[in-house]
Amino acid sequence: MALTAAEIMTDGGQILPLARDIRDALSTYARRTWPRDTAKHAARAWKIPKDTAANILKGHASAATLTHVLREGGWGLAHAVVGAVIGQSFEGWLNEERGRIARERRHAEDQERRLVALAGRVRSWAAPVDDLSDRLAEPADHQRQSDRARAAGRLDRGAD
Repeated sequence: MALTAAEIMTDGGQILPLARDIRDALSTYARRTWPRDTAKHAARAWKIPKDTAANILKGHASAATLTHVLREGGWGLAHAVVGAVIGQSFEGWLNEERGRIARERRHAEDQERRLVALAGRVRSWAAPVDDLSDRLAEPADHQRQSDRARAAGRLDRGAD
């Protein structure tokens, strides 16, 4: 049976859900996992002396012992115990992260829609400006015609 952070925090639903000290959470985890001969089973499972296991059950464990037990117990133990210390299960945190990511995705999609619409408006405004700049860059038709006529007149006069 895998214990959850909520089960450790509430001591099986008996007390209000509160974040716990890691030593208390580990003690509760061991007691709930092995209700009988707890120290013996914990010592065997976590590869520690029985006296050290008994100290864990009292809520007394050194940092080195905690590290060793977390390594031996693996993710199942770590999720439950650390979740109880934080006050939130790993699954609860994952659900919060999924919700946050979904909100960020919706926000990014809204921003993209706004930017695409704005780009369309800018293109529609730019088309007349581009047309005007093309007209300004090239001489007007009547200017070109008069230039041609003058050039033709000079050529005609020069030929006489």
